[in-house]
This record gives sequence, structure tokens and C-alpha cells, in this order.
Amino acid sequence: MAVMKDLRDSAYMTFYEYLDRLRKDLNEPTLNAMEGKAPDSEEEYLNARQALKQIFDKVDGESK
Repeated sequence: MAVMKDLRDSAYMTFYEYLDRLRKDLNEPTLNAMEGKAPDSEEEYLNARQALKQIFDKVDGESK
């Protein structure tokens, strides 16, 4: 379990662990702070990651 230090942290992971994992999983190393908070479970993380991936894929598709 993560140690909560920031209001955006959850018992599952800290906000910065969340950002770092998203950067790695989405191959978006420049992803910066965003609104919201860290997910409360792995399922919540996977749902958030999928939603962001769809957004990035759409933006990448429009810029080509």
C-alpha cells in the first residue's frame, strides 16, 4: 500500500506513482500533472489508462 502524502493520493498508489506508470504504459514521457487523483484499484487504473490511450490515439491520428 502507498503512503498518502498528497490529497491526490489513494490507498492504492500515490499520484506520482500513477503519473509515472501512465508515462511508461502509454509511452508518453512528457505527460504532465493532470487533474484528478490516483486510482483506488488496479481495475480503476486500467480503465483510466484505456481512456487516455483512446484520447492519445485519436489526437495522434488527427495530426497525421
